Amino acid sequence: MYSIIDTFTLCMSCTRWYKAKNVITGKYEDTIDWSYTAKLQQKITSKMFQNEQDKQNMNRVVKVSEFKWKKAKVNWHRKYKGYVFNYYENWHSLTIMVPHYKLEDSTAKEIVEDITAVIIELFDLDLSDLNEIVLNRLDIKVDFRYADETEYEIIKNVISKVADTYYCYQKNIRQNDEKGYLVTFTRQTDNKYSKGPITSSTKTITNKEVTRENRKAEETENEDIGSYLELAEYNKTLQIEQDIAKGKVPISYREKYINVFRTEVRLKNSRLNYYKNNIGITKTLDNYCNDYEFLKELYTKPTKALFGTKDFFRIDIALEIIQGSNKRQTTKDKLCTLIELINKNGYTKAKNEWIQKYCDSTFRNNVKQVEKLGINVITFDKEINKTEIKNEIIKNFTLIENRIPDIYDGELI
Repeated sequence: MYSIIDTFTLCMSCTRWYKAKNVITGKYEDTIDWSYTAKLQQKITSKMFQNEQDKQNMNRVVKVSEFKWKKAKVNWHRKYKGYVFNYYENWHSLTIMVPHYKLEDSTAKEIVEDITAVIIELFDLDLSDLNEIVLNRLDIKVDFRYADETEYEIIKNVISKVADTYYCYQKNIRQNDEKGYLVTFTRQTDNKYSKGPITSSTKTITNKEVTRENRKAEETENEDIGSYLELAEYNKTLQIEQDIAKGKVPISYREKYINVFRTEVRLKNSRLNYYKNNIGITKTLDNYCNDYEFLKELYTKPTKALFGTKDFFRIDIALEIIQGSNKRQTTKDKLCTLIELINKNGYTKAKNEWIQKYCDSTFRNNVKQVEKLGINVITFDKEINKTEIKNEIIKNFTLIENRIPDIYDGELI
């Protein structure tokens, strides 16, 4: 496996299909064997449990399809031999989350073989009960090692200025305390989406819109990043400490994850379906694990759009570089005004103000001019948490070339 893959989720459909004659059309059509599906569901859920929230929210009904039914978003859980199993009644599917340490010394084929054996053992199934096991989610990560607590605070300061909204994605600081730091860029969680920058005008996203948005993302170089992915920024060091305390990972992991900040691009099932239906990449683990360049491309598109490709400078140093360039003084003053505005108000608010004063194309052009000087338009403050910052620059922690190298770097093991 490549070390760039952090975790992934596999999915197994727990249904069986057969050909049945449609009494209206007279044609034979694919039909779910609901009797078999119910038996398999009972077999699987008898070895799992629900959490308390599931029990409180439980509103039994289900079936879904063949004259429908619905409700019941009941999620059954089980952790077994390092894997996390979830069974969803509405979709009659079993998902298997594969943690990072399971990837470190196994090939894709070995992982699937091990999971197959574990599923048969845990749920007492026959091999014939197992449908094709396919990818349901793929997480691609970059781990950056910060030098000390000051550099960690600079990272947080930089993220606070990154765009709050980007097309249908919205920044959400989910955690910022002694237990960790977690920021996500994700589509609104109420199954709604908005066209372009987030507005009050929303509608339910359809498969057709997913395809359209992802196709547009493939065709544009810097703008649209498509549908159904999530970008997460978090302190891996603090997460590992919590996992060690809970007995989830061995103590030896502490040394490996000293001062680690992680950027993670999470590809959801609908995004993987797009690649299958429109690009011809089937959702098998082998297909994704064997194409390192494609994985890098999938990771780079959203991170580049939100964080750029240049390193981050302290605001006064960035201003000095601009003023020391050979551009006209009026241009230098204008570029300085722009990055000061972004530093003070954040990218989204500054962009809106700049566009109102000038225009959208002027903003994009000015950003490109700053970047040509080797500067990221996102800068960090001279003082953070009432402490003077002596660091003049910090590497762009989202770039693959700045990630922590390891013995598996770019190689299949």
